[in-house]
Amino acid sequence: MLLCASIAPPYGALAPSSVTDKTHILQAQLRAARELWLELGRSNSPADRRVKQFFLQHRKKFGSRDRRFLSEVIFSLYRHKTFIDIWTEKLLGNSSSEEDRDGAMLALAAVLAGILDKEGAQAVLPDGFKSEERIKAHDLPEDISFESEVDAAAARYSFPDWLVKRWFEQFGNAPAVALLCSLNQRPPLVGRVNPSKMSRDELLARFQSKGISVEASKRSDCGVVFRNRIHLLSTEEFQKGYVEIQDEGSQLITQAVGPRAGEWVWDACAGGGGKALLAAALMENKGCVVASDIREGKLRDLEKRAKRAGATNIRIVVPDRLDEITEIRDGFDKIMIDVPCSGTGTIRRNPDLKWRLQEKDFESYPERQLDIIEKALPRLKKGGKLYYITCSLDRAENEGVVEKLLAGGDGLEPDGDVVPILENCKTGEGQYRLMPHEQSTDGFFLAVFRKRPA
Repeated sequence: MLLCASIAPPYGALAPSSVTDKTHILQAQLRAARELWLELGRSNSPADRRVKQFFLQHRKKFGSRDRRFLSEVIFSLYRHKTFIDIWTEKLLGNSSSEEDRDGAMLALAAVLAGILDKEGAQAVLPDGFKSEERIKAHDLPEDISFESEVDAAAARYSFPDWLVKRWFEQFGNAPAVALLCSLNQRPPLVGRVNPSKMSRDELLARFQSKGISVEASKRSDCGVVFRNRIHLLSTEEFQKGYVEIQDEGSQLITQAVGPRAGEWVWDACAGGGGKALLAAALMENKGCVVASDIREGKLRDLEKRAKRAGATNIRIVVPDRLDEITEIRDGFDKIMIDVPCSGTGTIRRNPDLKWRLQEKDFESYPERQLDIIEKALPRLKKGGKLYYITCSLDRAENEGVVEKLLAGGDGLEPDGDVVPILENCKTGEGQYRLMPHEQSTDGFFLAVFRKRPA
């Protein structure tokens, strides 16, 4: 009998006398995980948002350990869903109930997340379960076969067939497999120092003095990598604006823009403002970073973050009010456009995204991206630089957009100057790519253009 069928009462119910307290707690946690999983299946919203809402609705039922367990299990299931489906069928066959199948899947997700030990696995998985080590090694059952490499990779790494096929064609089979594997790894918690308030060495020393395991990132001049999961937002360092959460790839892209003191820089799709905040700090609060976004809620969040960071040279405006800034009548020195995209470079952090994506998205996004660029171009100075940024891995949103942009006669030319911090990531003239399996960052694409003088 599996975990869900034997104990029907809610999370806090008493266990049967034949089950240890530890096993009872584990069973209760897995029942709660099933409730959350079923609720997520009824929503099209990003999973992280729905999980937060679930915890808010049930805040009196779950402590911090329960919340961590549920989050780990749910996102592990998103990461390894196809692989887990195959093993569940192998272990249970087709005659088991939906409840039993869900229970086995969630237990296997916990095994793959590394939060279910051997004793726990034996307690909640089917009697005679002998494949734990094989599953931990991410090996498929021995008696399963596939018609193609695409099918095998899609099953082992749990990605939609159409996306695996697409990336095999774009990157080659072996690089695509390495990419799929890396996207299933849980990324470390990465932050960055606020250089306008302290040095990175000072920040590292503060955390290390508190027993927090942290080290300098390998590539970014500002990055710090936490070796253990901590609630960074509750730390004094975060609340005083000494540190921000920002992926190392995002930091590198901002540093590649090279914002200088005294320049006028426009972050045209600012979102939560991670790049705008770093740009403002690199400019030593001299000059101005104008941050805009059509989502006013994001701008309100950025306003709070800028205040905490002490970023006095950020001006936050809605796009329709840019003309009120008299200083930019001659145009911006630099424009960063981190366009809306498929977000495939962030699948490490958002594993549910791969199941929400559709192939037609790669047809619709480039049109939107080109439209955003063309509307922003009149605000760029002659000789100024445009930085086109995506967190997509797909060529349609990256090189494909660059080709259309250069063919459109908008007065842009590739900027051939090598960006030192991304020198090893150059893929073409003025083009750079960060790949999760190569740089251990989120995936990003950057294309740099210069606006030709009249």
